[in-house]
Amino acid sequence: MIILMVEPFVLVREVISFLHKSVANFASEQVTTPEHDVWSVKKLIALYSYIKPYCEIMRKQGFKKLHYVDLFSGSGLLKINNKILPGTPLVPFTRLNDGYFFDDYFLSDINNKFVVELEKRAKTMLNSTSHSLTIRHLDFENAVQEKFGIKRGQYKDNGYLVVLDPFGFDVSWDSFVNILRGRSVDVSITFMTKATERNKNIAHSENSLNNIFGDSSWKQSADLLKLYREKIEKIPSESWYPYKTTVIAVETAGNSQYHLIFASRAQGAHRPFSWIQTHIDKVDKNLLKDAFTGGTVPGSNIDHFT
Repeated sequence: MIILMVEPFVLVREVISFLHKSVANFASEQVTTPEHDVWSVKKLIALYSYIKPYCEIMRKQGFKKLHYVDLFSGSGLLKINNKILPGTPLVPFTRLNDGYFFDDYFLSDINNKFVVELEKRAKTMLNSTSHSLTIRHLDFENAVQEKFGIKRGQYKDNGYLVVLDPFGFDVSWDSFVNILRGRSVDVSITFMTKATERNKNIAHSENSLNNIFGDSSWKQSADLLKLYREKIEKIPSESWYPYKTTVIAVETAGNSQYHLIFASRAQGAHRPFSWIQTHIDKVDKNLLKDAFTGGTVPGSNIDHFT
């Protein structure tokens, strides 16, 4: 039986193709962020797809200043199967020609070698003096303090789109709450689902898990992803709506898996993100490999048949 894969596969393939072409001038770069494979493109596609509705909604609602914040920026480039793609800190710059921009970009990473390369690449892609660009060599805690260590409510007309994509268990609950509480923040955070579950039964991981969840509630939970989402949704809302979460599942090698958790207080934000989630989830890791090949190898950009 031959079935033509319709919109989700085509959508994913075309975004991959666009992102790959957007950094073609960096094709010979040697310093790239490690530990990525084809499945990493799902987070890039989700981010790319969400920037348009985010900017439209926030500008329409009258927010005076929009901030893009990435606190685990890496080098700005990913090398996957010897093909270069923009990492999460550079993806927003690919939307500038469409008129979707942030007034302020704040990028940081703990690796100074990456920061040096990221600054050159970000300035090349931004190519503008009308937007503020800040790049810092900081760990997560100090980056949060620099960007969010202001009095809550001081910038009530500011909107923040925050991306947290750590390699491990580097996002402490207290700092995470500091980002979210009392501000208009949409956040995408990578939750290492399988790795967190594996570490639950390892004694020396107890402190790390306490740090992630802010307490020891994980010890009594059979579903750590659900627990983490519930904790986000219970963050005190003050005069705001409570947070709501939506997730995208990302299959990796073997039977492993992690999730992208999207959280926002804006009631309208989850409609476009849910549309993105529905389409991306329909492209499993095998189809994703085909889409990646179709989007990055000249002459192979064809519809997929199975």
